[in-house]
Amino acid sequence: MASSFKSFNLDSRLVASLTRQGYLSPSKVQELVIPKALKGANLVVKSETGSGKTHAYLIPLLNQQKRSNALFFNALIITPTNELARQVFNFLRGFKQEYHEVKVRLLSSETSEKENIVGLKETPQIVVGTPGRLASLFKKGHLKADHLETIILDEADMLLEMGYFNEIDYIMHLAHHPQLMIFSATIEANLQNRINRYIGADYEITSDSMKTSRGVSHHLIDIHHQHVNEATLAFIKNKNPNFLLILASNKNDVNALYDFLKAQKFSVIKVTGDLSDRERRAALKRINQDEFQIVVASDLMSRGMDFQNVSDVLSINLPSDLSYYFHRAGRTGRFDKRGHSYVFYNTDDTRRVESLMKQGVVFDYYSLKNNLLTVGKPFQKTFKNKKKIDPDLLREIKKAKYENQGKRVKPGYKKKVKNAINKVKQKHKRELIRKDIRRQRVERYKAEARNRHHG
Repeated sequence: MASSFKSFNLDSRLVASLTRQGYLSPSKVQELVIPKALKGANLVVKSETGSGKTHAYLIPLLNQQKRSNALFFNALIITPTNELARQVFNFLRGFKQEYHEVKVRLLSSETSEKENIVGLKETPQIVVGTPGRLASLFKKGHLKADHLETIILDEADMLLEMGYFNEIDYIMHLAHHPQLMIFSATIEANLQNRINRYIGADYEITSDSMKTSRGVSHHLIDIHHQHVNEATLAFIKNKNPNFLLILASNKNDVNALYDFLKAQKFSVIKVTGDLSDRERRAALKRINQDEFQIVVASDLMSRGMDFQNVSDVLSINLPSDLSYYFHRAGRTGRFDKRGHSYVFYNTDDTRRVESLMKQGVVFDYYSLKNNLLTVGKPFQKTFKNKKKIDPDLLREIKKAKYENQGKRVKPGYKKKVKNAINKVKQKHKRELIRKDIRRQRVERYKAEARNRHHG
């Protein structure tokens, strides 16, 4: 690995700025990307979350400003969300002291389009924005691609998932063969097909075999079908994390757990898609000022958001799209720091956990019972001899649990849930017996019919 940024023969101002900001040597992905980007290569960069991808493209982008015509808009960074656009914009502002003449504009729905247009009266060299707002400004003539030298797609898989590639197609066709750099933690076949439309086979791929940083340790916690509120409370009391990011699959789970932890007097804040842009900006600012010990968030927050000091990530359930697990885990262990990703699971989650293990996640195992977190049995041994559960019965058990446990922990709820599950099992058993009686009756009738036929 290169010992310092000086080895890339960068603008001396850029090296000085990096040193001032505490970036003394490049990460692995920066070492691989920066030399190629400086030569103008088109790049597809697939690398682990938290590896330094943002600076891998910002450094060559700023370096080329010394030779670009300062009168023209020459670089465009496209991100899927307002939060990510703001984050990249703030990274760029970190270089302002040394690059005061380089104008940067943030164009997203954080502010009105009218305000964006006012901000473009003085031509920026670099624009950071979201696809919808950027496409609108190009169509109306407020942005022009005549001198656009570089386009960067950040979190490209998320851009595809959110359906933004029509806008990206439009912008790409306006530009005249710009350098294209595509960055993503994962690149599946459908995204690869899109990439091929832009740069064909003539591109560089930087890949890392790990989907999350090597600094992240992965832990499974069997919560033995406890209510998630109860399990989370016990987890926090056992681990006492410095800065815990709790992630859930949907906003209802986030809201319920946030209300519960708030009632328990924890220093906690929630972030979901329900918040306005202004509320989210205010929340993110307070989080990065270390005002809270705990953040409860939906998967919106697991993609690309950079919190400096997350010591632990807790997934209270597994995401429906398992690829999101890697984004969740990647919120900790960033930039060579150590971090921990914990996952609550029950016996119902066997196959999905096995799927993560097949993708290379190495878990250790804990058991959370009677408010104690202890080392548990390995996952495979725990479930190796389990009988296969009838899927219809499993579905009815889940339904009974959901209908009887409610959003808040109430006295006697465990007994209520247990009784409801027992009723479902008894009903299922009676139905199996009825089916067996009907089967035997049919077989008896068939046998009698055969006897009459042969007689």
